[in-house]
Amino acid sequence: MLYRYSLLVLLFFTLGSSISFSQLPEKWLGHYVGELSSVNLKGNTTQFHMELIISERSDSTYHFTIIYGDVDDSLRQERAYQLIPTSSSRFLLDEKNGIVLDMSLGNDRLVSVFEVNDNLLHVSYIKTKKGIRFELTSSVLTKITGGNTTDQGEEIPEVQSYSTVSFQYANLKLSKKRK
Repeated sequence: MLYRYSLLVLLFFTLGSSISFSQLPEKWLGHYVGELSSVNLKGNTTQFHMELIISERSDSTYHFTIIYGDVDDSLRQERAYQLIPTSSSRFLLDEKNGIVLDMSLGNDRLVSVFEVNDNLLHVSYIKTKKGIRFELTSSVLTKITGGNTTDQGEEIPEVQSYSTVSFQYANLKLSKKRK
């Protein structure tokens, strides 16, 4: 009986140690720099300096720091987040203020979709040969359509339609600068 128990414990730890959470590919690590364009649908565009720094921590998680504004900019914001692998291709972005966002990695894209203050945000970090392309779309619910009806015997689902109100994008290039 003790032999079976020992064998079971050994098997558990062997299998457990071979199971690992998703890791961010090394090509994502670095300090990326560029200009962020923020566009509303009235045609107004504003540009800001943007940096993204992704580096390994010692505990299998990642520093994920987003910087808006130049060093001498009085409105400069540095957001030091933690990217935590949870399973194959899934991560959590801990904003260190009680907000934790789900993120998915696939096909060189790190994507998050969340709602804040009635705005649906779709955020993508896309790995390119020269760096990372950042894209953010902000939308608001404009109408609910369909639902409670049938068409040729098929029930039509309710669909929520969103209107895009603004978007942001930046081509961030890998910098030699290290934090």
